[in-house]
Parts: sequence; C-alpha cells; structure tokens
Amino acid sequence: MDIAKLDLPDLPDLHARMLERVVAAVRADERFEALLGTGSLAYGGFDEHSDLDFVIVVRADDHAAAMAGRQAFAAASGRCWRPSAASMSANRAS
Repeated sequence: MDIAKLDLPDLPDLHARMLERVVAAVRADERFEALLGTGSLAYGGFDEHSDLDFVIVVRADDHAAAMAGRQAFAAASGRCWRPSAASMSANRAS
C-alpha cells in the first residue's frame, strides 16, 4: 500500500521520513503481518512535537525470532533526529 493513499494527518518532514523507513522495514521482513499506527497519529492531536507510536503484528511462528532481533530491527530502521540549533548554525556558517 502506498503511504500517500493512507488517511494520515499532514506529517512534518522528519516524521514522514521516519514513517517511510519503518513501513519499508516492516514490508521487507516476512516475520511481520501488519504495522498499526496508534497514539495521536491514529486518534488525533498529532503535531510537530508528537512521537510516532506503532504496533507491529508478528506472525505467531516468528515471535521468538522477532523478539530476539527487535533491537537490530529498530537500529536498521534508522535514527530519527532533529539537528540541534548549534549544529544548524555551524552548517550555515560553513
């Protein structure tokens, strides 16, 4: 399914990039059946200060392997970060 076709609030760029990475990672892993958005993303009130809350549905036979590899999965999905004001100023100065 195309993310653009989902009924999502307008996401700030940082959030949209992270959502794309998580969706791609879940799609690429056959252990997973579904990715569910929860929290303010699903229930309203989402804004630029919100976090992204997910539930990943794992195939029953793959539960132990998914739990054992959960930290590696999270690391492979990439870090979502916002540059500090100091690093942004340093980049502008160069």
